[in-house]
Amino acid sequence: AHRYWEDQTFRIRWKFLFIKFRPGCYFFSIVIVLKGIMTNVGFIIFENVLLQVYWTVGCLAIYCFVVACYMPWRIIQINFVDVCAHLSLICLGFMMTWFIPRSSESDDVVNWLSVMVSFFTAVICFAGSTHMIAAQTLR
Repeated sequence: AHRYWEDQTFRIRWKFLFIKFRPGCYFFSIVIVLKGIMTNVGFIIFENVLLQVYWTVGCLAIYCFVVACYMPWRIIQINFVDVCAHLSLICLGFMMTWFIPRSSESDDVVNWLSVMVSFFTAVICFAGSTHMIAAQTLR
């Protein structure tokens, strides 16, 4: 898309797709659509509610990391707001697990899965935030 940006007809026709993203992140509309699809695929794949919540939280964490790495929005503050909004959704997702009924036999699996997902999500979000701050500082 960036090859054809000099063409006036191309810009007029496709401006609605590209104007909100930085020129190097013209592809980010696809990432947003993939986030929506992958988040909802978890409700089809898994019957267990806990796995559905963890799948959703994992998809949101991956999206949060990608936004922190690429910083696709033209206005820098929107990148920060997007990361903060998704971090709050991740926290709400983890809080929802409190209300999910569990059996005694699955408690060990749930505890292990909760620790692993919480740890990796925190690491991913911290790495993404650190990268975002470092990229902003170097500019």
